[in-house]
Amino acid sequence: AFKDFAIGSDDSLKLNVTIGVSVYPDHGDDFDTLLGKARQAYKLANRKDDNRIGFYKQRTADENGKEES
Repeated sequence: AFKDFAIGSDDSLKLNVTIGVSVYPDHGDDFDTLLGKARQAYKLANRKDDNRIGFYKQRTADENGKEES
């Protein structure tokens, strides 16, 4: 998602974007699964204050209180 832009000190254009990433085949083998996981990564990236890119990370049993499926 495009957030905004700024002009750098050297007159260069700086774009501020947020990106969510999922990787085939590690995170899924069909479009809908990959898109859903990229959206989860996007939501994580959108909450960050600095670099706004998020990679999908499968939760561990400790992180969500149950075993991974």
